[in-house]
Amino acid sequence: PSAGVGAARLARDKRRQREVAAAHGLRAVAHHAGEDPHAGAEFGGGRRGAWGGTAVGSGGSASVTLVPGADAALAAGEAMRDRGHRSFLAEEFLPGPEISSA
Repeated sequence: PSAGVGAARLARDKRRQREVAAAHGLRAVAHHAGEDPHAGAEFGGGRRGAWGGTAVGSGGSASVTLVPGADAALAAGEAMRDRGHRSFLAEEFLPGPEISSA
């Protein structure tokens, strides 16, 4: 027995993970999911300090990019698109260890 195909799809869809968490009252870091590198850059550029970018359909921490600030924001979004990722998630970076509940 397993959690099923739906759970497997959720594990790979970062945007949907944030939606499901919010629907169940779980707090999350500030984030922006989209397909336009300019919108991601606008989100990232409006934040203080670094932020993270990741492909929406990636497993675990695959394709995660640490974006050091506003100047690198657009280039990071375009680089994800160049690697073949249509959608991406830009989110606030919190320093410290990553904790996984999987």
